Amino acid sequence: MTRHPKTTIIALIFLLVALLISAVPASADQHVIGGQVVNQTPGSEPPSDLQVLLSIFEDGAPVGQLSTITDAEGFFAFEDVPRIVGLRYLLHLQYQDAQYQTEMDPASAEPVQIVVYDSTSDLASLSVLDDTIMVTREPDQYDRLTVRQVVRVRNESLQTFVPSFGDPGTGMMNFLRVSMPAGFSEMTIRSDLQGGQVIPVDRGVGITTAVPPGIHAIVFSYTAPYERSDLIFEPLYPQGADMVRVLVREDVGKLIGADIREEAPVTVSGSSFRVYSIGPVPIDNRVTLGFTDLPQAPWTTTIADAFTTQWKVTAIIPGVTALILLILLGYAWRLQKRDPRPVNASILTANVQSQPDQMELLQQIVTIDERRERGDIPDADYKERRALLKRKLLSRALKDASSA
Repeated sequence: MTRHPKTTIIALIFLLVALLISAVPASADQHVIGGQVVNQTPGSEPPSDLQVLLSIFEDGAPVGQLSTITDAEGFFAFEDVPRIVGLRYLLHLQYQDAQYQTEMDPASAEPVQIVVYDSTSDLASLSVLDDTIMVTREPDQYDRLTVRQVVRVRNESLQTFVPSFGDPGTGMMNFLRVSMPAGFSEMTIRSDLQGGQVIPVDRGVGITTAVPPGIHAIVFSYTAPYERSDLIFEPLYPQGADMVRVLVREDVGKLIGADIREEAPVTVSGSSFRVYSIGPVPIDNRVTLGFTDLPQAPWTTTIADAFTTQWKVTAIIPGVTALILLILLGYAWRLQKRDPRPVNASILTANVQSQPDQMELLQQIVTIDERRERGDIPDADYKERRALLKRKLLSRALKDASSA
């Protein structure tokens, strides 16, 4: 079997470190790494008999690992660790299902303190300090947005939140959830949190990472698809949010929605962004973000796509209410007075009934009306969302009917 040169080098370095640790003379520059694991949750016991690991890296590659056990007061020590220029020392441990780590200066002789906390699965210990959503797009992209979302999570307790997945029969799960637009893809994540995974959940992702006390940032980068010129994104905030900020690059579009405040524009990396803010957001509430005037493909591209798209036949979906049809017909009549080109009302009605995307919008309007009747949605939110849906529906229906 042929061994890769890089693997051989790392193996040799590891052997060298092991030999130095075991055979370095007493008169040489020996390095004693010691310290204490301290539990800062009030009333807690010192973390005795806890395994502490010392991982040694060179240029990001692991070259060796040592371990020791804390005493009754949480003290630990690694004896005779050699000082070698260019090495990186990382102390880490696991306590009550949460991971903790600290990087130390190899040249320092000061004791190291590793702070840990008792764990809790109470999701109420977490809150969202702010959620910043930056929206751009790549050149020549007319069907998706590029989104960078930075969620700052705050744990004001003196316990580390550890996700709980409950009993298989109950389905009770406690972990941090972050909403994403429908159809999001190409996601990457960066964070200062240790361990855990990202799992798909309804309308977003779940974070199965422990969250210690303090403020921590999670950065999501992904793409979000849209059709025509609009996109509705309704993020849910189970822990609430002090502030939601949305930055939309000026060549991308605008934002509308209930209780949205437009602020002074900002310049980021040479590009101008419109800035909007919403908040505070109560616990378990959604925010309606309606992105409008999104870029559309040039007509030459649209024609080319039409010749490469396979035609599909879709069954007519029943359930169009008479009230909505009357609204459409009235709007068509007013448009006809301004535009000499005739709009056939029967074509308009048939077109709405035969277009799946328009029927979906109609169903969304009916659903939001039903929620209003049940008192499940605030009046201001209802009006903004209904107006956006109706505008999208009328725009699509009239465009197709006028060209028929």
